[in-house]
Parts: sequence; structure tokens; C-alpha cells
Amino acid sequence: MAKKIEIYNKNSWLNLFHLKQNPIEYPSKVALSNNPIVSIKLPHNHVYVTDNPDCMHACLVSESTKFMKSEGNQILKTLVGHGIFTMEDGPDWVQDKKRIMPFFHKESFNTILNNFLKTSIEFENYFPPLQSKCNLDLLLKKYTLQSSSQALFGMDISKDYPYFINYLDSIMFTINQQYYSFLKLPLKAPFYPKFRKKLDYINYAIQDLMHDSLHSDRTNFAYHLLNSQNQNQLNQSLYIPSIKDEVMNMLIASFKTTSIAHIMVWVLLNKHPQVLKRVIQELEQVIGKENVEVQHLYRLKYCRAVILETLRLYPPAYNLVRKIKPNINEFFNYEVEPNALIILAIRGLHRNPKYWHKPLEFIPERFLDNEKKFNHEHIFIPFGLGQRTCLGAEFAMSQILAFLAVYATKYQFNIPPNFTPVFKPTISLNISNSIPCKIQLF
Repeated sequence: MAKKIEIYNKNSWLNLFHLKQNPIEYPSKVALSNNPIVSIKLPHNHVYVTDNPDCMHACLVSESTKFMKSEGNQILKTLVGHGIFTMEDGPDWVQDKKRIMPFFHKESFNTILNNFLKTSIEFENYFPPLQSKCNLDLLLKKYTLQSSSQALFGMDISKDYPYFINYLDSIMFTINQQYYSFLKLPLKAPFYPKFRKKLDYINYAIQDLMHDSLHSDRTNFAYHLLNSQNQNQLNQSLYIPSIKDEVMNMLIASFKTTSIAHIMVWVLLNKHPQVLKRVIQELEQVIGKENVEVQHLYRLKYCRAVILETLRLYPPAYNLVRKIKPNINEFFNYEVEPNALIILAIRGLHRNPKYWHKPLEFIPERFLDNEKKFNHEHIFIPFGLGQRTCLGAEFAMSQILAFLAVYATKYQFNIPPNFTPVFKPTISLNISNSIPCKIQLF
């Protein structure tokens, strides 16, 4: 017999206030003391919250057919269109995944890794003069966009479209105002002229680069998709909306999530010099004075652990939101309201002391032998679970790893010791304050 879910706080307006004030931490706080699942009553509906790994696995895998994407997903489609990350489960999504997967096979992926290394080495030209002040967040965003666009199009998007990053940030901010529809009333911002102008700029840039990708080295993602659609008439494939949407999905997902993870890697390395020292020791041992090559990246176990630990503490997708289907009234042996939302508090799970030793401390070593140290399955899910696990997980990891391998032994990225990042609740995690930095040679 299905059990009833406890209500965390019956003051619906107070709950709404807290969710508005801090949607990053509030769900984690609520879930931590109310396992396995709890209800937050809001003025017009119920929202369920969990940081329980078994409950999350049920939602994303074993009972996933009881859920659909939330209304916020429709808002996200305003920007990225109908692609692999915004589609509902079904035959179209399966077909899309099959079309994309060959791009991430090992032979193809080694080409991507070479591109990441090449972009990392050439990116030194964008460094500011040594010892001068710069914003590290802007620098790493530029690198992430450049390396992503090289892999996706075979060229740098920022050269021909210098406003791409600023416009994209502005669009994402506007979309975010509507994304959590259970927090605020829908706005009409997507129809404002300024929003539309910026969105047209982004779409034109993507379409233009897709056209140019036909004349590049033919190893990029856009060419792969165009070729898979129509090998004999590639130019005709350019005008298939689903192709453009797929490329947009990959670009936005890789840029927004990877950039924040990359930024936090360097923030944490600055705060933990003993970890940085061990990173440098591994790089000197594996690479030495040789030029960095793809084979080296596969051997950087500790550097990879640093990135994974960063993703544990600061998962870019800090919450996943799903909507219960209209005909469903039971989940995980609990009674649930049809059409209600469920928040999977990924950040809360990653910091839960029930599953992690010293959960708030930065300890990369926990990922060096994780099969022996994790005391429960599914407690580390920065890229999701099940068939919807992020296809670009290794793509994102490798972007950061390549930059780390090229520059960690050559430059110091000095951030003031008293700097504290201030996070803002966009669709993925973001930092609202600039990160002052001085770059100097070791």
C-alpha cells in the first residue's frame, strides 16, 4: 500500500519565498532532513523534493515512464529548439541519440581530444599581459566557447561573432526568469524586441557556421550530423530544422555547463595549494618536458579526480526537475499528485553526510579508487542517470583536462585568497561576481 508523503511546511507562501530566495540551496536543505521524499506545499500546487539516490534512480530509470519534462523545458526550447536534451523520451529521441552517438566513439573522440589540445595551446594568445588584472571567469568562458565551437564546427565562433557570449548570457538570464514556472508567473520577455534580436543573432551564427563546416576538416559535429542526414546532398541538410536544433543543443549544453565547472576547478585549486601541488607533480611525471599529446590525457588520473570532485561540490545541473504524468498517482511506493513537479536535489545528494565522508571538503582522492570508497550506488550523478545520461560528459571533462594539462605547470592563475564566488540560480549553476585574477609564470 502506498504511503503518504510528509509535508515539510504547510505555509505555502513562506515556502515560495524561500524557493525564490535560494533555489540552489533550499531544496537541498529540505531534502536533507526529510528522507526519502518530502512535499513542499506552494500556493497553487505541490512540489516534491528528494536527495535520496534510490528515489532519484526510480525517477530517472526504473520508474521514468511515470514522468515527463517540466514546463521549464518548453521555455528552454525557445533558445535551443527541439533536440537531444529537450525532447521527451520516445522513438524520435532514440533515433536522435543513435544519430549522435558515433561522434563520441573512441576513434572520433581522439580527434576531438586533439582539437581540444590544439585550441588550448593556441589560446595562450588570448591571455592578458603577465601580472595584469583580468577576469578569470570571462577568460575561461571564452576558452570553453572556442574549444566547443572548434569541435562542433571546425572553427572559432567568437572570431566572426564577437557578441555571441554576451548575447547568450543575456538570453539565458531572460529564459531563467521563466524556467522555474513553480516560482514565478510566466513573463513575456521572449517576445521583447531586444530578446528576439539577440536570439536571431545566435541562430544566424549557428546556421552560418553549419554552412562553413561543410568546407572544414570534416571531423566536426555539424558535418557529422549533416552527413548522417543526407550524404549526397549536404547543402539540403543545412535547412532541416532538427539538424540546427541538435547543433544548438550541443553547443549551449557544452558551453554553459563546462564553463562553470572549469571556473570552479581553478577557484578550488587556488584555495587548496596542496591539491595544485599534486596536480603539478602528476603532470611532470606523466608529460615531463614533452609536448602534451592525447595519450597523456588518458593517464592523468589525479587531474581527472580533481575535476570529478569539483563536479561533486558544484554540479552545474544542481537540480533536475521532472513532472508527474496526469495519470500517475503513485511513485516509489508513495502517493503523489498527478501533474506535480519533483525536484531531484543533485547538489544535496553530492553533499549528504550519509553518503560522503567530510562532504563539504575538497578531497579529490576520494575519486582515485571510488569503487571501494562509495558506500551506495548512484550517489554521484553530475551528468544524470540512465538512458538520459549526458552524452557530452567525457566531452566536458576533456575540455577542462586539456587546458589543465597545457597550463597548470606553466602559469599561476592567482585569485585573491579572500575571494568567494556568489552563485546565481540560472538553469545551470552560474557565478554572478567576476573573478579577479593575475596570471604569472611559474
